Amino acid sequence: MMLWLSPLCIVVFISLNSIIYACDKDPNEGALVVAAGSFLAASSDQGVNWSPSEAKGQMKFNQGTCRYEKIVQGLPVNTNYEWKVAFNGNWGGDKGCIGGTNCQFNSGSSGVVLLIYNSYSGQLTTSPLTSGETTSPGASTSTAVPTCSNPFNGRIVRAAGDFQVELGSSALWLATEANTLMTLDSASCLY
Repeated sequence: MMLWLSPLCIVVFISLNSIIYACDKDPNEGALVVAAGSFLAASSDQGVNWSPSEAKGQMKFNQGTCRYEKIVQGLPVNTNYEWKVAFNGNWGGDKGCIGGTNCQFNSGSSGVVLLIYNSYSGQLTTSPLTSGETTSPGASTSTAVPTCSNPFNGRIVRAAGDFQVELGSSALWLATEANTLMTLDSASCLY
């Protein structure tokens, strides 16, 4: 009996993973995605401006938001910058704003900005972040506090799937089940 339980657990986990992380296959999976622009040398990353291969500008795919993101910290406040996205260390196929031109952003009052690339639509956006204080013994540091984009705000979010009977549900794939209610964790921006 225990022999078939192990594969069942793997199937349930895979099913849960594809429901919770509901991103389609990333069109840029395996590519080096870099935010390049006039901001990197002025940031706390101290990178090279306008270098499509600059590792300090690498964007990471966020499974929770289904977008590539790069938090830029330490910028001089209220300063204007330009940026675009390059792939695999070169400008071929790069993404910009309207008509491919450089995108504009302002560092705001905190000097912390979230650069966002939606690989499904090709859209580039920015979001100013606040700087939250954290205190460790003998020192004070600032860390970026993400501002979650929640397209499901005001809606009830539940996970439905072939795992529900194990959780006490009366049926599989029952989207109205109370014990599969999901809540947003604003610290990680994940449900």
